[in-house]
Amino acid sequence: MKGFVQVGVIFDDYTETTDIEDKPLIWAHICKSCVEKHDIGMSLTSQYGGREPLPICGVENCENEAGYYLDFTKGEAWPCSNF
Repeated sequence: MKGFVQVGVIFDDYTETTDIEDKPLIWAHICKSCVEKHDIGMSLTSQYGGREPLPICGVENCENEAGYYLDFTKGEAWPCSNF
């Protein structure tokens, strides 16, 4: 299984894409409970304003609906493959 570690938290569900200038973007949905539990600053998150139903949180072992997303380019993220 492949994932990313961001702000000390393992994300097992995330999106890898590129912006209009082909720069890599990596982000994941996150629920408010995980933001609080893992003491992630709200300044690192953005509110999800997309479609309903809400997506599932990308934090490992969390299945809550996620009202936010975390842009990995705003902090440091490390790939991991054995968690």
